[in-house]
Amino acid sequence: MIQVVTRIRRPWESLPRQGASQRHITINEKKTMGKKVFILGDGGYDYSDAERFGTLVHLTVPTNAKWDIAAVFDALKEGLKDAEHDDYLIVSHMPSVVAVATAIMVEWFGCVNFLIYRFDKYEEKNLILDNV
Repeated sequence: MIQVVTRIRRPWESLPRQGASQRHITINEKKTMGKKVFILGDGGYDYSDAERFGTLVHLTVPTNAKWDIAAVFDALKEGLKDAEHDDYLIVSHMPSVVAVATAIMVEWFGCVNFLIYRFDKYEEKNLILDNV
């Protein structure tokens, strides 16, 4: 969600040029700017609330590979290659897929940030395992 903040012009400030933008970046936008929210397979859910945490990225695991952990690992390793330490995983898929994605994020960054759907909104939960 983008919030537009309008600033009151003081008399000594010059008027903005015609067509110039009056949009300022909010604190919440700064916190989520550039962050990604990885969705581990589309379960047909409404993920719109998760957009307040970052850009939604849908990862697909081949349906024939759901029980082949090595294939799931390969697919997720490729899908998560652009992940950063402050990105999120939405927990909404098969437990084996979530476990593999978690293992990849912990191996790369020592932590994983989850978004859990609770009480009609997503909540952030962090797991830090940097001493592993």
